[in-house]
Formats: sequence, structure tokens, C-alpha cells
Amino acid sequence: MKSIDYGMRLFTASLLMLLLLCGVAFAENHPIDEQVERCMDEDPSTSGMIDCAEEGEKLWDQELNRVYKELMGLLPKEGQEALRTAQRAWIPWRDSEYRLNNGVYNAIYNSIDGGTMWVVQNAFANMEVVRKRTLQLTDWLDELKAGNPSYLHEYPAKQTDEQLEAAMRVKNDSATLGKAIGEKGADIASKNLKAWEALRNKDVQFMAVFYGKRGDKGFPLHARMQMNVKRAEYLNYLYTTLMEQTVWFGPKPKQKGG
Repeated sequence: MKSIDYGMRLFTASLLMLLLLCGVAFAENHPIDEQVERCMDEDPSTSGMIDCAEEGEKLWDQELNRVYKELMGLLPKEGQEALRTAQRAWIPWRDSEYRLNNGVYNAIYNSIDGGTMWVVQNAFANMEVVRKRTLQLTDWLDELKAGNPSYLHEYPAKQTDEQLEAAMRVKNDSATLGKAIGEKGADIASKNLKAWEALRNKDVQFMAVFYGKRGDKGFPLHARMQMNVKRAEYLNYLYTTLMEQTVWFGPKPKQKGG
């Protein structure tokens, strides 16, 4: 049996990796992050940390609504319509992401080597879904307040093999993860992929308006590729975590490349 110290070290390392893959900049030190940290310091028990994650999720949701309303108030009409459409796409994706996270961590928890730390990890993974969106909206708000937003990165004018490969990687990684989850996993992953692609496309449409890239055929291809790369990293993280931590009763799913 794993010791408590080992389990907590594993949880901490896994949580840090989760935050890194979600694009969290630790130097941001958002007040909500500090509040969640204080909450865990006060009650580091399993139930205490789960409560902290759930409370953090509520706080991030409140902050998301605040930032969204402020951003909407500063955008021109076309930008408002694009952001409203993107945010409407985020809601079903959020729910599908919860189901995906739950599927992965439930599979680990129910294995022989599973433990309650994975319930904690699940709670923080779900909190991070709302946290990440809030920080994305905050970045756009800050850019708008600082002046006319501009996208300075260079990108190809036409579609590239790299862009196609990134899109295919997300599809393949999603399907692989769904199979690894087990019962209902394929359906969960398929619906999650569909919801994520819808959100990705709506976010890119908003960004095209936000950065003055309407009519630029290369921009959406490049922006989607960037999102695809990050998404594939997270899916691979979930898959690797699942493979490393789960004891399977029967043939173990093949590792990638195996």
C-alpha cells in the first residue's frame, strides 16, 4: 500500500503538471489561487481539499461572469456577438470536460492501486476548467484595456502539414483516451471532442474579430493549430496518468507506439 507521504507527493506533482499543461503561469498569483491555497493549508485532509477545490470552482465561476460582463461592455457590437457565441460554446464543452475528467479519475480510483488522492485530483481538474477560461477572458480584457489588440506572431498564409498533423493528433489522442477509460469512455471522449472542436472554432472566430484578422485565411489555420497542440498535450497527460496508475483486470491497452 502506498504511504500517505508518497501519495501526497504524487498528488502534488500530478497537480502541478496539470496546471502547467493548462497553461497556468504560477507567477500570476491570482487572489483566488491564494484563497484556495490558504483553504488547503487550513484543512489538508482529503475531504478538506475537495471542499477547497469545489469552493475555488465557485469563486472562479463568479470571476468569469464578472470578467465576461466587463469585456462585453468594452467590445464593439461585432466583437460582442463573436464572444457571446464562443462563450455559449464553452458551456457544453465545460460539462463534457467534467465528464471526461471524471471518467479518467474514476477509472484510476477504482483500480487496485487507486486512492482518495485521485478524487482530490478530479476536483482540481474540474476547477481548472473554469479557472483556465476565466484567465483567457482576463487576458483578452487586459489586452483591450491596454490599447488596440494586435497579434504580432508570424504564421504561414496557407495550410501546412504541421497544422493537419496537429488536428489529427487531437482526434487520435481523444479516441485512444476514450478506449483506455473503459465502459462508456469512447462515447464520453467522442462527445467531448465534438464540443471542444466547436469551442475551438468559435474562439478562433472571436480572435479573428478581436485582432482584426477577418478575411485573413492563414490566421484561423494557425490559431487552431496552436489550440490543437495544447489540447493534444492535455489528452496525452490524462492518458499517460491513466496508464501509469491503473491496474487492469484483463489485457492492458497498448501504449502509444507499442
